Amino acid sequence: MVKRLLILLLIILPKLLCLSGCDLLVTILTLSPFSGYLSQAVASVDLTGEIEKYIGAGGELWQNDIHVLKNDSTGREYVFLIIRRDPGGQRVYAFDTSLKLITQGETDFHSNLSLVDANGDFVVGHVRFYGDPLTSQSYYPANGYNGDHHAFSVATTGNYLLRSTGQEIEYYQVSSTWGPPTSVQTPLGTSTEMRLLGIGYDPQVFDPHLDVPGNPVYLFLHGGQQDKDEGFLQIVWTPASHYSTSLSSPVFSYYPVQPRVDGVRGDSDVFYTRKGVVAQTRTRGRYYLLTLDGEIQKQIQISSDEEIPLDFDIDGDYYYVFDEGNYRLYKANTGF
Repeated sequence: MVKRLLILLLIILPKLLCLSGCDLLVTILTLSPFSGYLSQAVASVDLTGEIEKYIGAGGELWQNDIHVLKNDSTGREYVFLIIRRDPGGQRVYAFDTSLKLITQGETDFHSNLSLVDANGDFVVGHVRFYGDPLTSQSYYPANGYNGDHHAFSVATTGNYLLRSTGQEIEYYQVSSTWGPPTSVQTPLGTSTEMRLLGIGYDPQVFDPHLDVPGNPVYLFLHGGQQDKDEGFLQIVWTPASHYSTSLSSPVFSYYPVQPRVDGVRGDSDVFYTRKGVVAQTRTRGRYYLLTLDGEIQKQIQISSDEEIPLDFDIDGDYYYVFDEGNYRLYKANTGF
């Protein structure tokens, strides 16, 4: 009898795990003490020596971030790890996609600026990475741009830095040489529109992204209740060409606003890939893969730690995670 039950379980269990896009397996991984990225990893590198040299072996207060950037014109792609001392400055490490450390640069202040700029250079944390082999130039750009802005570039018109201020989008148009900026403020919507969309407080702009020339700039807006677990995501498509003149106002009246996606965390970054948009769900460490229309395609369990720093490559094939517990940088398959 026991033998028959075991055989039956062996037949049924694999089928159960693959129901609903293997959501049951995702649920099991959520409950597991082991992080999803450990089973999905294809490469890793131990950075204990490098990081302890910078922050000290005593483990002073520090934070970190990861950015994955690709220059489509040259095909060059790099992984950038920012280590911030608190208080203190920050160091930016540049790796190739095999996780080989290439070079680094640092500043005495904190900045989260990251983009491939209009010149095709990689600008991360106010450090410029350029040339082949890759070389770094710290304190770039030098005109005092706020490192809290999100950014994208258009080769023909320059660089753009965005953030939300109240119920407006504030953005700066900056020349390809990073000259003095021109500031523009554009209302997101009327009070009626904001109410209809369910945005009950100031929305946050996350990762405005321009993939290739001719595509829209996708604005990812978070809104909802103040409780971070009760957030939702709104995707707005805006033409890149409008940023060189001025976005039409208010934004919600003039540009396509996709149906809202509920069940995402209100304090988590959103990641654009060519296979879809990745946003963290209310469940710790679980992420949705969404279409640009806001439709949920699948889920992926990455970690049981909701605050783990990570980023996805533009093609949606891999993601990169830094484990603060063992100072290792991981490259893992998305399975998308």
